[in-house]
Amino acid sequence: MSFAEIEELVGPLPRSATVYSAWWSNESSSGRHVQSRAWMEAGREVVSVDRELRLVRFSHAEWRRGS
Repeated sequence: MSFAEIEELVGPLPRSATVYSAWWSNESSSGRHVQSRAWMEAGREVVSVDRELRLVRFSHAEWRRGS
């Protein structure tokens, strides 16, 4: 997905999404990044991110324990 497509769904991404790779990390439910919790609870994980091209690739939806 492009960052623009994501922003159509959830509103503007914070500046840190384009500056820091860590913003896109897949953290467990006990992590601090609420955005990571949201995509992981939807059964997705970030597979790759290109901040320069403003593209992110998510895994296919999968059932995860606790989601």
